[in-house]
Amino acid sequence: MKRFKVALVTNVIAPYRIPVFNHLFRDPSIDLKVFFERETLPWRGWRVYRDEIEFPYKVLNGFALKNKKTVISWNILPLVREGPFDAIICTGLNSLITFLILSYCKVTETRCFLWSESNFFDKRRKTSVERVKRFLVRKFDGWIAAGKTSRDYLIQLGASPEKVYIAPDAVDVEYFHNECLKARWKKEEIKSRYGLPRYVILYVGRLIDLKGIQFLLKAFRFLEISGVALLLVGDGPQKKQYEEYCQRHGISNVYFQGFHQKESLPEYYAIADIFVFPTLSDPWGLVLNEAMSCELPIISSNRAGAAWDLVVEGVNGYLYDPMDVEKLTNLMRKLLKDEPLRKMMGEKSWQIIQFYRPESWAQGVVEAILGVHNQAGNWSLMTDKERLVILNST
Repeated sequence: MKRFKVALVTNVIAPYRIPVFNHLFRDPSIDLKVFFERETLPWRGWRVYRDEIEFPYKVLNGFALKNKKTVISWNILPLVREGPFDAIICTGLNSLITFLILSYCKVTETRCFLWSESNFFDKRRKTSVERVKRFLVRKFDGWIAAGKTSRDYLIQLGASPEKVYIAPDAVDVEYFHNECLKARWKKEEIKSRYGLPRYVILYVGRLIDLKGIQFLLKAFRFLEISGVALLLVGDGPQKKQYEEYCQRHGISNVYFQGFHQKESLPEYYAIADIFVFPTLSDPWGLVLNEAMSCELPIISSNRAGAAWDLVVEGVNGYLYDPMDVEKLTNLMRKLLKDEPLRKMMGEKSWQIIQFYRPESWAQGVVEAILGVHNQAGNWSLMTDKERLVILNST
């Protein structure tokens, strides 16, 4: 069997990427080296879990622009020195290093793949930018999409459909599931520690308007069910604004828990009855993976890329327009009043997330590399037949 030497270039050492990269490194057909533009970003509070990294890697020491959301790197010499490679995987079109590597691949006749999470609705699209994207996207030899919406968007930009592969965004399912099960044994003790009432609605993520927090707070305000807490786990520049909104409108059962590393998160998922993801724009939304790994029913905005892969309407949760406050209120009320429905949906979440494990992502990447090398067909996630089995077992 041929062993493919692969370079993967991405922005930072994000904790949720380590398990998926580890699985790719373990594949016998792949000789992997990962290049990070920098260790982390100033606006992220993530710990860098170096002790969990199995794959060889290098940090290119790029820097973040003033807006703190863009990493600039131009030093591809470490990558060139490690070559030649059979394939190089780049992440996103908003990075200078992607353009440099694409040019390098054209000169050296190295296969270059674009790994993308972007979709139609993750941000406002400008016609001029879309034209540039179409020009660039077609220059790649193969494409790796995070899910269905990113696959469709890549094809719209000019990617060859037969060379677009899905490697589903994933988290360490076993870790979240097992740690959550342990924490559930102490569920009442944990709730008592935080002073929480009977029911808990959970959100995990940044506290910014782009995540739809302002609409979530309005929906919770109109819920009119006693004994319900809204738990917001995360931080952000608009946290004080949201706290003031709650004070102004006399909303007492909203708990701002701040940012937590991954070790603390299973405890919050364990005490939750419902997980809500109200985002106005998200390429994916890995918190949905985490919540489903912890067997929670889901209420998700239809503006999250992950929602179209992970949420089966009426089976493990519901989708809604993130600005439809009344709909969100009604969905939360419906689930809070129906314990058997919550339990059934949580079980379905666990069944569905089995198709979205780190090994699923690694399989998608391997099949993309082998497929483009052999001109083979596409690989899919949960097939229609498998989806029907889950639906019919409701």
